[in-house]
Amino acid sequence: MLNFRHEARREFSSAPISKRFDIFTLETLDGICVAIIGFINEQNTIENRIPSEVVLHVC
Repeated sequence: MLNFRHEARREFSSAPISKRFDIFTLETLDGICVAIIGFINEQNTIENRIPSEVVLHVC
């Protein structure tokens, strides 16, 4: 019997981060404002090629 895990997942691709307003709010070079809410999945973040320095800083 297989065990399937159901979880919500939202992904997007944007330009590099250009500005940080606070620890939860970022802006990208293309003008998209990103709010980080909830927990960051460290393993998924690394698999998506986010630099380890960033992962260690926010996780």
